[in-house]
Amino acid sequence: MTDTISTLPAVIRDNLGLAINRMPTVTQYAPALQSCERVDGYTRLIPADACEAIVAEVRAILMTRARDRDATALAANLIGAYPGRDLADPGTYTRAIASVFSEFPVELGEAAVDTITRYLRFTPTRADVFGALSSLRGKLLWASTNVGRHLAEHTRRAEEAERRARIIKRGAA
Repeated sequence: MTDTISTLPAVIRDNLGLAINRMPTVTQYAPALQSCERVDGYTRLIPADACEAIVAEVRAILMTRARDRDATALAANLIGAYPGRDLADPGTYTRAIASVFSEFPVELGEAAVDTITRYLRFTPTRADVFGALSSLRGKLLWASTNVGRHLAEHTRRAEEAERRARIIKRGAA
């Protein structure tokens, strides 16, 4: 499905602002990944296999960068969302915005365009675009940090179960 305004596909976004179809496991566990609460013995954990899938999905996204043509398309979509704005030099402005998009994965760029056009009433600056992209990257990094906490708690619980089994085995002997 393609929307009529751009050549980029229309996608449904999760509450991290990312394309659902590209990160299904991250989307499924997004509330737990965004949580600021500590992970302890009372926490309902994300399954270990899902944690591994989340790490793989986040790594796959963060290891890429938008190609020049994708960055230019993102910049054009963003600029096109603000019609009637008089820019001193539209070509230079487009290249400047595209240069920021080229530093980040295209998935984050798509989400940033969506976020910026929802909340910013005026033509965005390079700093606005960089801020939106950095914020989205930070959300993904936070998600991967939380996954690490869940994996550490899985390990701790397994060791605790092992320790208890040894104690019970010694007591039964």
